[in-house]
Amino acid sequence: MSTVLEPIYIGDSRTITVDVTDKSGQPIDITDMSMTLTIAETKQGTPVIQIVNTAHTAPLIGKTVFQIQSTDTENLSPINHHFDIVLDGGVDFEFTVALGTVKFVERVAIP
Repeated sequence: MSTVLEPIYIGDSRTITVDVTDKSGQPIDITDMSMTLTIAETKQGTPVIQIVNTAHTAPLIGKTVFQIQSTDTENLSPINHHFDIVLDGGVDFEFTVALGTVKFVERVAIP
């Protein structure tokens, strides 16, 4: 399960919507679960962005939204980064929803 996110310009904000489904494509109820987006320069590296959602957009149908702020990206290196999105359902339940790369790109000028 490898995912490539659209490039993010350094200094920009980004909304990432995640829909959690089972193997047959049916939504998973994520009520009372947390979901974490982690972005790092290297696999197993120190996170440069980490966002934990506990209040989801539509938990009964497995939908959550991560809001990356412009201040989160303004000092990142213009390289490919690795990310994962992990669902934590409590004791003995952790599920990697997505794993992949995202490229941070320099703009012509940063305001």
